[in-house]
Amino acid sequence: MNEKILRIIALIFRKSPHFRGKYRIGKFIQKLFIKKNNWQNPEFFIQLKNKSELFIDIRSKTHSIPFWTGMRDDEIINQIIKNLTPNSIVLDVGANIGYYTIPIAKKISTLNGSVHAFEPVKENFFSLRKAVERNRVEKNVVLNQFALGDYNGSIEIVKTEQGKSSNAVLSFNDEQYEKGLSKETIEIKMLDDYMNQINRCDFIKVDIEGAEYFLIKGGTKFIEKFKPVIYGEFNAFFLRKFGFTLLDIWKILAPIGYEAYVEDRIKKGKFIKTEVKENLIDVLFLPAEEKATKKWITH
Repeated sequence: MNEKILRIIALIFRKSPHFRGKYRIGKFIQKLFIKKNNWQNPEFFIQLKNKSELFIDIRSKTHSIPFWTGMRDDEIINQIIKNLTPNSIVLDVGANIGYYTIPIAKKISTLNGSVHAFEPVKENFFSLRKAVERNRVEKNVVLNQFALGDYNGSIEIVKTEQGKSSNAVLSFNDEQYEKGLSKETIEIKMLDDYMNQINRCDFIKVDIEGAEYFLIKGGTKFIEKFKPVIYGEFNAFFLRKFGFTLLDIWKILAPIGYEAYVEDRIKKGKFIKTEVKENLIDVLFLPAEEKATKKWITH
């Protein structure tokens, strides 16, 4: 009964206008009703404000945020959608359960385009597939259950959350960090080898917990050929665990004609040009000659 009541309260929260502290209040209410590991049925679908239906595991902190707020990166997703053109192809690298894949696929289905989603974690891929089927976007989504890196083979990852769906990072042999966390061996491929699968690429969204350098290094030819807009969350903590910083990624992208931008704090979803520094997190890389650049930046 407590679970049913809590889900009704959360539904009301998701449908209500956003306000500061909504998630914090929701988590407080959740703790009053149910302890984190006492859910009898922790996996279910929820509908976000953008009408995407996602299959979540409420035991995951990552999933509990949209469970209460009904939102996840809405400003940037809306901006991506606004910049889609007929036949657009978008790569969602680190697709998780479909936060970006589903809303973009819904729009791109009207433009004869496609989303290529990459999610190597078994549980996340299961939830992603369920979301694709639930939202009826199978014809416009290509699901890839492997990671993208700088070689072809396999690698061990560490799952950083409890629950059947969770975040994960590449194993970097840090016993103190990885202690008590479960691991999984996944397939890894190079983005350069994906060139024969598509004839264009307009946008790459990447969120792979510090492994972004390996993606870019293994996809240099792909990026040079298609010159996609690239948006990513570049976690400095995880990048440093592998011995890299955002500057190392910049050393690859700058020579092939990219410029760096960060989100305008006033005009959400719009970006301003920036100097690349190690501590930048959410960064948009635009080809200097990109005709659509003006659609992204603040004037």
